Amino acid sequence: MANRSYANRAAFKKRSSSFHIALSRHCPREYLAAFALIALLTITFTACDWLPRGEDVVGRTINELSSLQADLDRQSSNWRNLVQSEIDRLTDNAQSTARVELTTALVRATQAANVTASCVIGEIHAKLGEDVGAIIATFRHQSAPPKIPVACQPDKPAIDLWLTPERRSDLVINGYNFDTKPPLEAYLLDTNGQRQSVSGALTVTTHYLLHVDLTTTGVQLSSHSKQLDIVWSGAPIASIRIEKTLPACQTRPMSAVSLPDGTFRPTVHAGNGDNNFGDSLVQIGMTVHPTNDGHVLAAVVWGYFSEQGGDRTVVTGGPTTIELYPAPPGWSIVSVSEMSNSMTTWDEKKFVSTVQHPNGGIVSEFDTIWPDFDGENAAGTTAHVTIKFKQVDITISQTTGCQA
Repeated sequence: MANRSYANRAAFKKRSSSFHIALSRHCPREYLAAFALIALLTITFTACDWLPRGEDVVGRTINELSSLQADLDRQSSNWRNLVQSEIDRLTDNAQSTARVELTTALVRATQAANVTASCVIGEIHAKLGEDVGAIIATFRHQSAPPKIPVACQPDKPAIDLWLTPERRSDLVINGYNFDTKPPLEAYLLDTNGQRQSVSGALTVTTHYLLHVDLTTTGVQLSSHSKQLDIVWSGAPIASIRIEKTLPACQTRPMSAVSLPDGTFRPTVHAGNGDNNFGDSLVQIGMTVHPTNDGHVLAAVVWGYFSEQGGDRTVVTGGPTTIELYPAPPGWSIVSVSEMSNSMTTWDEKKFVSTVQHPNGGIVSEFDTIWPDFDGENAAGTTAHVTIKFKQVDITISQTTGCQA
């Protein structure tokens, strides 16, 4: 059996050799072409086992990056460790491109973590997932999807036209992907529904920072301006309202305010009204009560003159209101340094003008002039007391054209 098999192989080898010899003799050109083809195929199938191995590396890299995307979505707060671990796993030479791209993405994400805008910090994992998706698209020989810009809350919730141009010269918006393509646009909307392009006022300072020029060389604001829209690919990513808010109400302290003199002349009397007392006295009693209703500081006065001899003429009066300080229009009186009562009683002598100083309160002195007390009809007509008030500190507060 073995001899027969050997004999068969020998016979085949002999016939094959004869075929090669015959082909080389009668068809030398065809023989050389066939030999070259066989040699090329032999070399190819021997040396090209890198092809399926390379495909395995690409596929494995895509799978690992896809898993990283899913992990970033599930474990958003752990984005730094997730990405660094993936970089450490990409050790194959064929994975060097992915390793470099992923390292770049991690560096940019770390920079973003230093941005104070909360929406940037909260969306870093989404931004990294977007970068990983772009790397996967490259490995699949696909075009990476455009990076969608995301805007956070601007540094001003609204553009306030009450502010001077110097105080509202710049608007800063934090976010990411501001350097994407196509570029960002800006439009100014007015109260009439008109829309004007102001894209020239935009400056992308960094990947994460957008500036809007609100000076006279940038967005031209007017009383009709209503809203500023930041737009990408036809869709707004941020809208900033334009308003004219009332300024804060002001409080104004005023020191040593001089108050006008007041006059008290009682009109209700008993007796004949004759103050020709001879040697008798007139007793005078005064009470002054300051009031403040927010609009006017005033003094409410009560008093009496009582003849101590003769026919005992008595004159009384009050309450009489004396206006001391009215608040300016649009303002109210918040406080007054002296709001206590002034009370005193004294005897007025014939032919003597007197000055009385109460012990306390808002009144500095009571003045009488004797000739005004003398005469048959003095009581209720010419007899009076001049009231002088102290200087006071007053605080007023704005009530109109402002907001508390």
